[in-house]
Amino acid sequence: MLSVSGLFTKECQKMATGGNVPELGGYDYEFTSKVPEDWECLVCHLALKDPVQIVGCGHRLCSICMESLLR
Repeated sequence: MLSVSGLFTKECQKMATGGNVPELGGYDYEFTSKVPEDWECLVCHLALKDPVQIVGCGHRLCSICMESLLR
């Protein structure tokens, strides 16, 4: 997992140069078993995609969801 300081991905660079805003969300797939609760994003409620962890509290979010919260 990346720390919050590692959020500046290619998507951020794309947004900074006037690109489209990325969609929220993790992996919207049908899994063969239930995804463990600690592997679900607190924002989009999907399986984590490119997860980041907030250092202070330990919550995990998709990097795109975290970026959308910081906008």
